[in-house]
Amino acid sequence: GCEQHYDEHTSVFRASLKDNQEALYLHGHVESFSCSPDSKWFYQKEEKSPIIHWNALEVVNFHANALDNKFGLLGSIFFDPSSLYNNITGLIPKNFDYWQKLSEREGRPIPIFGAPDAHQNQKYFGIQVDPYELTLGMISTHIWLENDVKLNQESIFEAIKKGRTYIAFDYLADPTGFKFYAETMKEKCMTGETMVSPKYLSVYAPCPDSEVITKFYCDNVLIGEVPGSMTYMPNPQPGFWRVELWKNERPWIISGQIHVK
Repeated sequence: GCEQHYDEHTSVFRASLKDNQEALYLHGHVESFSCSPDSKWFYQKEEKSPIIHWNALEVVNFHANALDNKFGLLGSIFFDPSSLYNNITGLIPKNFDYWQKLSEREGRPIPIFGAPDAHQNQKYFGIQVDPYELTLGMISTHIWLENDVKLNQESIFEAIKKGRTYIAFDYLADPTGFKFYAETMKEKCMTGETMVSPKYLSVYAPCPDSEVITKFYCDNVLIGEVPGSMTYMPNPQPGFWRVELWKNERPWIISGQIHVK
């Protein structure tokens, strides 16, 4: 089952496993990320309740995007309806700043997820602008599982906790097959992991190169932009690395972090 708890700043989702197995705790509602990560990377329902540390952080949320861009949305509704959905599928810089600060404080990659926060409750002049059939198909969190791992709830939760996730705006294109990893001559590591002195950071996405720009970030600072969906970064410097793939000038894929030492 899944429980949802609110406090004045955020929303906490607790997804339960079977008895005696650990639950999954997700830090939702990115509107709250103006708070210091030092004070918010745990949840305590009541004063005497146990302190719960979250397993993953929501860095993209359509409701938060709408709140951050109210005037743009109003302009789209009245003057350019075709741009409406572009105005809710952007990336809010402060959310990524929060993510970076949290990773630095914890000294490890912090797993991420994204969500549409769909409610189907926005009507303008009788037009439903957020029908479920549209918003639920615009964004999703993709999860990597090892080849020899059985697909079930427990393995999915474990993959999320390890940081084996990426966020995709699926309405732009199917991202299935996307890969981002660090490698030496002998081994590879995925998002959520730490590697010492990798030779390369490699990226692959199933999309024609002409349509995609790959952006490399280290410690949330843009290091370089490379045309194409299959590329690499040689000899990456120490820090928390991630990539964004943009398609047709819109964000398409947001990877998790790899910690380079």
